[in-house]
Amino acid sequence: MYHCLLAALEQSPVDDAVLDHARELARLSGARLVLLHACPVPAVPLAGIEEWTLESGERIALRQDEAMKQARRYLEAKAQDLESQGLSVEVELALGDPVSQIVRTAKEKGADIIVMGSHAHTILGALFGLSTSFPVRRLAEAPILLVRTERQASVSESNPSGS
Repeated sequence: MYHCLLAALEQSPVDDAVLDHARELARLSGARLVLLHACPVPAVPLAGIEEWTLESGERIALRQDEAMKQARRYLEAKAQDLESQGLSVEVELALGDPVSQIVRTAKEKGADIIVMGSHAHTILGALFGLSTSFPVRRLAEAPILLVRTERQASVSESNPSGS
């Protein structure tokens, strides 16, 4: 039924729940698994009215570059773990709005389903841009599996050892 699954990851404890579901779906269907992380473009500093200088632009670019390198290492480590379990895995790293990047990548990769976390934001939270899953549900052509993750994330954060 599935040939390509897109797992949208955010480099947080909720990724484990998303990957548990994506791994099982990929294993059962023999599908290729695409791991995606979208690094948002940093906002221009707005602390007071400060002059935008080349130096501050370079600092932001360096921080963004480091964030992209860290995200790539994170995705590659997750991919290596999944490949060791016999799955076919591809890594995609994108820069920009996570909603747009998830929708674009799903279409480009021919994803049959998108697996992503849901933090169970209220409609008010969705309206104020706190939700990624809400607009992805409206814009994506592929079906979406939303994995409820806030309970698992709070357990992981309060007990990092997992016991």
